[in-house]
Amino acid sequence: MNLLSLSAVPPRSRTASRFRRTQSALCLLLLSSATIPAHAQYVAVFLDTEYNVFSYGRAVSGRYQVGNIEGGAYLWHGSEASAVSITPKGFDRTIALGIDGNHIVGLGSGYYTTNDDTHALLWGVSANDYNKYVDLHPQGTVESEAVCVSGDWQAGWALGPATGYAQHAYLWHGSAASAVDLNPRGFGSVVMGIYGDTQVGMGAGPGTHELDHALLWHGSASSVVDLTPVGIEDAQASAAWGDQQVGAGSGQTTNLRKHALLWNGSANRYADIHPAGFDESYGMAINGKHQAGFGYLPDNPAYAHALAWNGTKQSAVDLQAFLPADYADSLAYGVDANGDVIGFASPDRSAYRAVLWRAVPEPGAWNLLVASSVAGLALRRRGRKKSA
Repeated sequence: MNLLSLSAVPPRSRTASRFRRTQSALCLLLLSSATIPAHAQYVAVFLDTEYNVFSYGRAVSGRYQVGNIEGGAYLWHGSEASAVSITPKGFDRTIALGIDGNHIVGLGSGYYTTNDDTHALLWGVSANDYNKYVDLHPQGTVESEAVCVSGDWQAGWALGPATGYAQHAYLWHGSAASAVDLNPRGFGSVVMGIYGDTQVGMGAGPGTHELDHALLWHGSASSVVDLTPVGIEDAQASAAWGDQQVGAGSGQTTNLRKHALLWNGSANRYADIHPAGFDESYGMAINGKHQAGFGYLPDNPAYAHALAWNGTKQSAVDLQAFLPADYADSLAYGVDANGDVIGFASPDRSAYRAVLWRAVPEPGAWNLLVASSVAGLALRRRGRKKSA
């Protein structure tokens, strides 16, 4: 079994006929603009000023980003100057792993608060909420992590006597007492992503030959669906949005190399979005039509390149191209509805820096949209003039 801590690493008159022809042309123009990757350009923003510390961007939601600097959870508002420590009082170590609206989830430990055990935590975004945390740690466990959040729901994993000391996927609704063990019988499992009433992650057991299988749940252990396609033997689902899930898998169909995968709710409804030129790739985040993750090139397999997609392998963008030339390693772990990507990068792995890649619409896409808007405005003015 290969489960790991997740904190590690969209009648005709001539005038009417002309209007419909123009309208059709405008629709074609808009459709053609939609085929252009809307976010093929990015501006990289470092979220810390120190080169000799380790900082990691873990998740992004609108104007906020979360992660950690060294051993402390941090919240950003799009710049290094906005960094705010959000470690609650009484904790010696915290990591923020997920954010959605006004809720942050992660993990923390402290001598007086958790007896130095790692506990899943839930806390707020606003300044008055940093210390108003909820300890989600389930009864009968000794270690837990809240990895992801969607609205009032949180998910992750826990282990201890109650789980036979195996990792079990868990779901919470704002309190430790609400904890639901999602683990399928005979498995060890973790939740890595959540959207509404859908949870995704991975699990392994004798039935999977101890290899990880991508899993999907709807709030209970009995609802589990194995997303692992035929020809894929080792897989994980990392995030969910709407009816889609993103992750990675390897097997005979991928020449035993990990490929980023995009599912639509079942094992036989998936797309391989592995970009050309890469040896391996991993999908780690999804939000609307945007996905993010990382990949490895064959000529330098020890160093990753952060990647962003818009649903197809052809849309993949190497985000490392927007970093300084001396940066050799980068990974992406979050993406929001605007296409902004969060992660971290390093020149040589001696230290990592949290990075926000801000999506910039391509000029070509803007030009087409502006042209269509101008044409539509002219058409409306012509219609009003004829009516007068």
